[in-house]
Amino acid sequence: TFVPKADTLTTSYIPGTTDTGGKTIVFILSGTNPYCTESKDTLNITVLENPIVDAGPDQSVPVGTTVVMKPSITNTACAIWSTSGSGTFVPEPVTLNATYVPSEADYSLDSVKLTLCTSPPCGCDVACDSMYVIFTQLIIPNIITPYPNSPGYNDAFFIRGLPSNSKIVIFDRWG
Repeated sequence: TFVPKADTLTTSYIPGTTDTGGKTIVFILSGTNPYCTESKDTLNITVLENPIVDAGPDQSVPVGTTVVMKPSITNTACAIWSTSGSGTFVPEPVTLNATYVPSEADYSLDSVKLTLCTSPPCGCDVACDSMYVIFTQLIIPNIITPYPNSPGYNDAFFIRGLPSNSKIVIFDRWG
């Protein structure tokens, strides 16, 4: 669509849905003058898709561990990480699948926000997405009181803050 209209010299073009997706649009400007021959010029413009960013799901990690990010980006090749905390990204913030190493100050917070944004020079539009990292304390119970001695209290052995896919081995006092 041309705004205000196509035959105005200072018009604007608003791409339609069929103009996006890496398609090239050819604009032809032509004019006539009663004293000159017809003049014509062309301009080729490629309209790219808007970038899509997914920082990944929120994570709960035990205090003292690093955060492995699994983001995805579409329609761009450049993105950069930032944090609301004071930790660092390894190897660097512009590495898509970087690892976040929380600082001691981060662990004193209950969570930090990690944000992934597209960045120039890979496109004009900026898209961002965030994930939250919640730090959990590893809490190991030191007593189990089997039912019926204290129904509903300490009936099961459960370690709070244990990362998924962890393994635990329990020995009695005789090994």
